[in-house]
Amino acid sequence: MIKAFSSKELVPIGKLLMLLNIFVCALNIIIFSIYGNTYLYVNYVTILIACILALTIHWSLSIKKLRSDPFILTMSYITIVYYCLRISTLLVTDQSHNFVRNASFNHNDINFGLFIVFSFN
Repeated sequence: MIKAFSSKELVPIGKLLMLLNIFVCALNIIIFSIYGNTYLYVNYVTILIACILALTIHWSLSIKKLRSDPFILTMSYITIVYYCLRISTLLVTDQSHNFVRNASFNHNDINFGLFIVFSFN
């Protein structure tokens, strides 16, 4: 089993990813609930899909057989950091240099992309 170092004992990486997943999902919900539905690139459907994506990541990390699989750990880390944290940054800043290139880009495009990630997860 892949383990991370701690001062007292070894902690499995899967559990750390589960905690990071819960933190990022809660962060998205809290930021969205504080600022409301005033974002250009994020709406309530985006948050809903992100929470479902977080649930599937949490479910895959909670299965004992998959918990130590390096592929599952790597894909979970990439999905949490790249997709779920990107939603958090869009909630905080509500601007993107990449999205400005296409003026018609809005929350429906983000929702479609997250749905594709969720369906292939």
